[in-house]
Amino acid sequence: MSKPKPTDGKQLYLDLYKGHASMRKHYQTKETAKHWLEETLAHLEQVQLEMKELSDATKAIEGHQFYVDVYRREVRMGLLSMSVRWRLVSGHRHTTWRTLGPQVRMLPRAIREWYVEANRLTCLLNLQEKSLRFTMKSASKALTLLGD
Repeated sequence: MSKPKPTDGKQLYLDLYKGHASMRKHYQTKETAKHWLEETLAHLEQVQLEMKELSDATKAIEGHQFYVDVYRREVRMGLLSMSVRWRLVSGHRHTTWRTLGPQVRMLPRAIREWYVEANRLTCLLNLQEKSLRFTMKSASKALTLLGD
């Protein structure tokens, strides 16, 4: 069982702040707005890939009773809106981390810690994905206003 990729929450916050604080420079020319859009799309695709990898990792736990599922729906510009959420194996119903708490507390320490880290990553990836889709929308509007 490999450990979920560590993501530094503080670094994520700084990256999001830096991205929003520097938006003004991306609005100056059509070329900078286009570059901004392409760069954000690449980052969004990477986050969505990490969501899939996290889902696969939780499903690979032997005897798992719950797992992280990737929820997809199409939104504007042909993009997929994705989020990761917990599901129960029996009935494939959506559940919450709070509901899973008693089950997780009963697990051996190493597996319990792995699931706690997986949940932290679930939250951070959902935050990143939502923020990047907002940035994509902003960059697209900037391109429209700049005449592309």
